[in-house]
Amino acid sequence: MSAPQHDGGDALSTPLVFPYFLGPGIRGVTSALLYNGHLMVSLPGWIAPGPIETFIRLHNRVVESAPALRPIFGLVAHFFELAQVNAQHELQHLKPLQDKLKRVLVVYPGNAEAYQSWEPVHKPWLEVCHASLANSLNMCTASVEFVWRCWEIGLELGGDPEQPDTVNPDQIIQFLTQRAAALGNAELLLAECALNRYCMPRSGAGSYATDSETAAALIAALHDKKKPLGPKASDDRIEALSFFFFDRIVQHYTKPLYPQYVPKLAELMHQHETPLQRMRDKCRDEAVEMLSHPPGKTFLPNAILQSLKRMADEAGAIASADSRAITSYFSDLSQDPKVWGSVAGLLGSMVSMPPVITTSFTVAALSVLGASAMKARGERDASIRQSPWSFVYYAKRDE
Repeated sequence: MSAPQHDGGDALSTPLVFPYFLGPGIRGVTSALLYNGHLMVSLPGWIAPGPIETFIRLHNRVVESAPALRPIFGLVAHFFELAQVNAQHELQHLKPLQDKLKRVLVVYPGNAEAYQSWEPVHKPWLEVCHASLANSLNMCTASVEFVWRCWEIGLELGGDPEQPDTVNPDQIIQFLTQRAAALGNAELLLAECALNRYCMPRSGAGSYATDSETAAALIAALHDKKKPLGPKASDDRIEALSFFFFDRIVQHYTKPLYPQYVPKLAELMHQHETPLQRMRDKCRDEAVEMLSHPPGKTFLPNAILQSLKRMADEAGAIASADSRAITSYFSDLSQDPKVWGSVAGLLGSMVSMPPVITTSFTVAALSVLGASAMKARGERDASIRQSPWSFVYYAKRDE
């Protein structure tokens, strides 16, 4: 799920990967990276040492005096350390992508007000988030959030951010104990941290990208469904549909950001930026057309699926790139009755070529007639270069 802008270079138009920090959790965002050209990823830490120093002091105090919180703090300590190790490993194998994955430190609200704001959606989402913590990547994410949450609580209770030793561990323990009692289970403190992180897109400006099914489902459930369709369809809805088309098509021809695939992806992005941009533009044009002239809410889902199927067939034909597939591709591509009228004229007479027929359609028409000259590699490659789906051909070829 993503609602990104693929034409920007500033911080607001470069999507932030969420809910995961830099680590294995970001490996499923290949489509979002290709669509935008760049992504931002959060580092699991902060510039100032205060949050970590406070958590260490707090953990020691919990071990001494708060047995009910010991299991939670033990888990957080383990998975917070794991998040650091994961980030270091990921930095190494992502090097070929250079600045296409921008590493950032994100300061995100973790105070009492921020957490209270999600209480209206605790049912059923708090339990959903609790269940998601069975995944170690989600535990890493929640643990980083928990460390920051403890720091924010300490500041709210009178601590000085410039002097971490002024934060009172006993006050934080009392606050967390009362909160756990209100929730009914100390483990739900971590579930709250996960929920807070999953809801990042609802907290401010910017754009986001995720491969988390839980986060995508939560944001979809909280999304404002009252925005009108029609000529004034919002840019974010257009971008969401555009990315949906792009993601569903390109995912069949690309790999996750696993170490063995990253160098090839970096090479593809460097060598084939123009075909990649054509594919982005094609998907966005389809989204603009679909949402500017919607067939009505009853028929819109089916219309979207039909458009996706058509585009996927076109891309699949180009990816295989044999003469029969190219003929099918260009046949499906035709949308202008005037163009097809010209093609019909061409099929009836081989003497001349009507001027309205582009090179691409000429190749398709002559291929239907079985003209062997048009099956030559040079014409085939020209057809591929002109296609909005040529990027998937290069991705498929270089597997």
